[in-house]
Amino acid sequence: MDNAAEENGIRTEPKPDCILCGQHGDVLYVDLRDRLFGVPGEWALKKCPNAGCGLVWLDPAPLKEDLWKAYATYYTHQDTVIVAENIIKRGYRFVRDCYLSLAYGYFGGQVPSRYKLLGFLMYFFPGRRADVDFSVMYLPAKPRGRLLEIGCGNGQMLNFMGALGWEIEGIDFDPAAVENARHKGLRVALGSLEEQRYRDREFDAIIMSHVIEHVADPKCLLVECHRILKPGGVLSMVTPNMESMGSRIYKRSWLHLDPPRHLALFNCRALQALAHSAGFSSITARTTIRDAHALFWGSHSIKKRGDFVMGTQPGLCTKTLMLSLRLAEGALLKVFPRKGEEISLLGIKP
Repeated sequence: MDNAAEENGIRTEPKPDCILCGQHGDVLYVDLRDRLFGVPGEWALKKCPNAGCGLVWLDPAPLKEDLWKAYATYYTHQDTVIVAENIIKRGYRFVRDCYLSLAYGYFGGQVPSRYKLLGFLMYFFPGRRADVDFSVMYLPAKPRGRLLEIGCGNGQMLNFMGALGWEIEGIDFDPAAVENARHKGLRVALGSLEEQRYRDREFDAIIMSHVIEHVADPKCLLVECHRILKPGGVLSMVTPNMESMGSRIYKRSWLHLDPPRHLALFNCRALQALAHSAGFSSITARTTIRDAHALFWGSHSIKKRGDFVMGTQPGLCTKTLMLSLRLAEGALLKVFPRKGEEISLLGIKP
């Protein structure tokens, strides 16, 4: 790595060894730049040679005290643009709610049984179904259950879970994102999980969407999650899959490498081992095609141009190609179920 990052205020430290199994890492990629938000510096990734692990991590990595500087213009500072609802969107939302009622038990008796069958329509659209499964972080309904979202960003998911009957609370280390969420009236704390000093056995569920890859000490985080969950409580995590089809196709241009913000990139084996080491049981991990077409588009842009501006849209031909790749990945998962772009992990506190 060059000195540009340190010259612009991001100090680094060496990370030669795997944080999960301790083996010395092999160089995977070098001379990587921030292709999304222009944070200065060149970065390198290493991979654990242990076939039972395979973790990938940033070496050197930003110091924990300086990591926030990599998020100065991060996307969680803004809200998602809300498109005016029309009859098609209302129809989709109704089918979505029928599916959530059918598959996860949401909405109680608000969705009549005769309408729940409409939820089966989602199975004909696997990309949409993956989006809806993700929207509830794969959690079954638990009316008035206490839910904590770590890395809640602008509060979009937290807000939705609250509307579904959860008692919600969030936390994020990004001051701009926290301010955005608080403007929505959400209860969101600033800082790390450990700094909040939650009581033992306080929450029924903890969710983390694309958080664990940003954390300098992921085991410490999961141990704290285990402490504050009630017995039988659920940890739900979603993170990029380093062994996905997209990672294999785009290699160093894969959007989810995202240096210097992604400090560690997992595969299913490594993520399950991490959750087990923190005390969780009944651990299940699967991969999905959620948002894969958008990920392919971003990776395609990086490969062609060297960067990607979030929010830009592909032309018709490129969009068709990206959607075709997502369909191909969906078919691939039938044979190789761990090649999806994201890992979804659920773990239970005994």
